[in-house]
Amino acid sequence: MLGDTASALADALAGGRELDLAGAPLPAAALAAVLAEPPPAGAPALRLRRADITGVLRLTGACMTVPVELRGCSFAHVPDLRMAEFAGLALTGCRVPGLRAGNLRVTADLLLDDGFTAHGPVHLADAQVDGSLRLSAGRLRGAGGRDLIADRIEVGGSCYAR
Repeated sequence: MLGDTASALADALAGGRELDLAGAPLPAAALAAVLAEPPPAGAPALRLRRADITGVLRLTGACMTVPVELRGCSFAHVPDLRMAEFAGLALTGCRVPGLRAGNLRVTADLLLDDGFTAHGPVHLADAQVDGSLRLSAGRLRGAGGRDLIADRIEVGGSCYAR
């Protein structure tokens, strides 16, 4: 299954298509493997919808040269995006148990919006977002009142948070 899913993700990336898994499980290792590989020439973005991501998504220090758009995905474990670089990152409508993204770098927009729900703290300390940061219509439910930790964050565009 890991090879089939990674192959379907790679094919979707190469063709610029969205892959809708309709709630099927996706090992975090398969997603990380596709993101770690250099994208095919002309690949516009990695678009994934409604995946149930199992295992820990570890992209610490990784560099993604195409935008990553995850929509309506759920994560079993806190994604680790510390020190990662993204051309753009959307976690629109995703459900996470928290987010570790200190020192994250996004050269375009960072979208944690339209139903994004974190049941633990969202760590964005020292992150750099060259575009806009959108937190609109999301829910942050951290422990002990620590919903968003964004000390020293730099946002080059607008910050939308309602």
